[in-house]
Amino acid sequence: MGGRVWEAGVLPAEVTRFIGRRREMSQARALMSRGRLVTLTGPGGIGKTRLALRVAAEVRRSFPGGVWLVELAALEDGEQLAQTVAARLRLGNEAIRDPLATLVDHVADQRLLLVLDNCEHVLDDCAALVGTVLRAAPDVQVLTTSRQMLGVGGECVFPVPPMVLSGDGAPPNCARRWRCSPTGRPRCARISSSP
Repeated sequence: MGGRVWEAGVLPAEVTRFIGRRREMSQARALMSRGRLVTLTGPGGIGKTRLALRVAAEVRRSFPGGVWLVELAALEDGEQLAQTVAARLRLGNEAIRDPLATLVDHVADQRLLLVLDNCEHVLDDCAALVGTVLRAAPDVQVLTTSRQMLGVGGECVFPVPPMVLSGDGAPPNCARRWRCSPTGRPRCARISSSP
């Protein structure tokens, strides 16, 4: 399969502090209260996934059927999408004859949040799957991240803006700045008081 999955209601632990984005979190939650499909859009690295995970963590109590995260970045092609999501919901393995029908049948009477991360490279397949699930399951909500909107009817699109930086180039209330190590990988270094 290619997509990475997490336990229902168990989102990956944050390894760094979540800084800022209060306004964006509030706006994304407001969109979720108005529509069943919210897509966080923006260029790679802008913070779509981090924002989606934080929003999902904050609203998970509203979903007795769980919060189901499916990471799609490693998915090789869209034909694997329904199978990946069905497996994520523990509906079987690759032997499912019609994974989309099995998925739809399972979620039809559930109240759950499906978080699809990195939809852009399987965009058309994501749009088809999400449209089918939303039509069949009135209590399912979907939160997606993508570089572009899915184009599904009723979709609420939230363009994630860049972080607002303080004068020294660090995020607000941050005592660190990104620098590159000799290997070229970013590392966090304390900001010194001297130039």
